[in-house]
Amino acid sequence: MNKKSTIVIISLTMLMSVSAMAARPSVSKNAADIETLKTQTGQLETDLSNIALTPGPQGEIGEAGDKGDAGVTGATGDAGASGAKGDAGASGATGQDGADGVMYDGAFEGDMQYWNGNAWIMITAPAENADSLSFCDGQPTWTQGGCQVGYEIGDQGPAGGIVFYVSNEGLNGLEAAPADQGQAKWGCYSRRFAGAFGTVVGTGEQNTADIIAGCDETTAASVASAYGPGWYLPSIDELYLLYVQSNAGVVGGFAKHFYWSSSQEISNLAASYYFVPPLGSQYGTSKDNMYNVRAVRAF
Repeated sequence: MNKKSTIVIISLTMLMSVSAMAARPSVSKNAADIETLKTQTGQLETDLSNIALTPGPQGEIGEAGDKGDAGVTGATGDAGASGAKGDAGASGATGQDGADGVMYDGAFEGDMQYWNGNAWIMITAPAENADSLSFCDGQPTWTQGGCQVGYEIGDQGPAGGIVFYVSNEGLNGLEAAPADQGQAKWGCYSRRFAGAFGTVVGTGEQNTADIIAGCDETTAASVASAYGPGWYLPSIDELYLLYVQSNAGVVGGFAKHFYWSSSQEISNLAASYYFVPPLGSQYGTSKDNMYNVRAVRAF
């Protein structure tokens, strides 16, 4: 039993005693004693009241409650100040060089060149008198009586060569330079060029580009290409067509000799054609051989 309970019991006992004494008419008590008891009782009641207001010792801390729900998202704060300017990025790759505007040596007296917007193009002098130099299909062309709709085999081509093959009703075809560009090796003996195996009509130009890109020495391909922009070393099938028209007298100036094609066979052999009418033949010959070069051009 604690202190508070003990005092309450004593106080109630005393009150009961006082009440009992007052109720007994037979008990005679001095009035002063009664007042004293009342005073003491009042003091006890005051003490009880004070005890009731005095907090007890702190109990143990209870377990933490469950986590409450997340509060509502607050308003977006003001934007921060701009950061410092970053370092400059790395320089981009260098672009390809533009056309150098180099003019090429002509093969005949009277050859001319014109600028097609990217490079100089050779216009070979006509083999015979021509009426005029016309502007046909965006290109200066020697003509006999104006521009023609389509070319025929034997015509002068748009770049001054001799047409030896046509397609698409003469709108497209191949023209050959009127004369050889000299002799050269096929080049880069024992080196294999992955992109120079084309043999059919239309592959000579890509063959030539791949040879020039992969071989840093003078080659039959680079000699043919030097004749002017768009000119190249023919593929073996293109060279065969050229032989057929030379045999027919359409294209002249060929020697009885081997001519290089741009068609590679293996790392040390390339296809060539022996121009000996009427029994010309195709051979696979060493890339180190010095053979004749005749450039052709597609239109």
